[in-house]
Amino acid sequence: ADYSGDPGPHFEVSQIAASLPPQLQGRPEAHTFARQGILPEIQRMWRSFDSTLLLWQYLEGSGAEVLEYRGVTQQIVGVTVARPKDFVTGVDYFLVIATPVEVSLHALCFAPDGSGRLLPPARTQHAVATDDVVVSAMASDPATGRIFLGGVDGCIHELQYFDDESRWLGRPRKCRRAIVNWNLQAQLPTILRRASEAIFGRAEGIEQLLVDNERGLLLSLTSDSSITVFQLPRWRVVNGRLQEPGLTQICCISPTTIANDIARARAQLFPDLAYVPGRTSSVTSSMTSPMPAASATRAAVKVVKLLTLERAQGGSIVACAVAEDGTRVFLRGVPRQTTTATAMVATMAPPPGDGAQAQEAERPSIISVASHHIRFLDPSRHPVRVRDAVRVGSATLLVGRMSGDDVVVAISSDLRAVAQRQSRGRCPWLSPPTGFSEHLEVLRLGGGVGVEPGQANQ
Repeated sequence: ADYSGDPGPHFEVSQIAASLPPQLQGRPEAHTFARQGILPEIQRMWRSFDSTLLLWQYLEGSGAEVLEYRGVTQQIVGVTVARPKDFVTGVDYFLVIATPVEVSLHALCFAPDGSGRLLPPARTQHAVATDDVVVSAMASDPATGRIFLGGVDGCIHELQYFDDESRWLGRPRKCRRAIVNWNLQAQLPTILRRASEAIFGRAEGIEQLLVDNERGLLLSLTSDSSITVFQLPRWRVVNGRLQEPGLTQICCISPTTIANDIARARAQLFPDLAYVPGRTSSVTSSMTSPMPAASATRAAVKVVKLLTLERAQGGSIVACAVAEDGTRVFLRGVPRQTTTATAMVATMAPPPGDGAQAQEAERPSIISVASHHIRFLDPSRHPVRVRDAVRVGSATLLVGRMSGDDVVVAISSDLRAVAQRQSRGRCPWLSPPTGFSEHLEVLRLGGGVGVEPGQANQ
């Protein structure tokens, strides 16, 4: 993409906390293991020191109260929140805490005065053993409350809990870990598994799980950048109880496929621009020493994050894969009926009404996922090394390093305009755009926020 010096800023930092609260800034003298993350559903940042969990309401700034919780005895390796299932009452959310030996549910309730203050969590009897497999990723379905766990062994499980008793807190409950996706190495006995790991190497672990409730999809990202897509079947009510069928694997996109798609798009957009991973190249140098297309195809691609796209904004584009160099690969779901534009419109139409039942009734069925279009950053101007990414409204934020500084690359986008332009008019349900541009700004963190405006046109 080409970048111009269009004056900005096009993005504003609405709130800056001078620093983290003192409780979150580290306790090196007493603790050796720390993890952290964001829980946007409850507007909290979490940070753990060994088995101690701290929850901070980040919207209130560094002066907000920090809630400390000691509900487990092992080191905390992951935390997420899940909506309680319909048979659970008196609970706003479940706090899902993973340790090396178990995954447990803890009841979360907000204060009844409407202040948004969290009451102290309460541990429930819902817990499952991990069989000494560290949980590396977790996700939940906001419509049904289903909880999915990804392990370093490359397997995906579902944490299932049931309403077998009249009271759910204080007495044992039926809870189990059901398999969703597995590999042969993980099923071997310990001795054979260790021998297999020594000969063939360890299986690629799960780095991210992502639920797309609108389309009924579960996406997984492994450490070698493989992307697997599962269909969440429609739930049904049998004898007055909610039944949750097992997931169905739709497809798996290998890192080689992603690398080939990126190389092909790069060759079409920049036929004279050589791309060498790990090195900033210029148009002038590429013209004198072009890289063969076959070499670009073999270039390794590291996907660091998957981002879901709302159906109202992305249409048939279900997700965006963000690579370490800032390249974004937009993935399109291929529906079962693709012969007419009417079938495509049906997959894009928002569900009538609201509620989980309406959403389930209108979930589209797809048979595969493929690259639809690809966006690049200019490596000569923005040689960023992306570590994480997030979508906020219609903007994409890339967090990484650039020229030795921690930066946030903010990018605005209009996905329907992108699809119409790059499909060369093969998207009749989208009105042709008058033009398309992406505004890009680099916000440097630490010692103030500097802004480098730019505009990408393609």
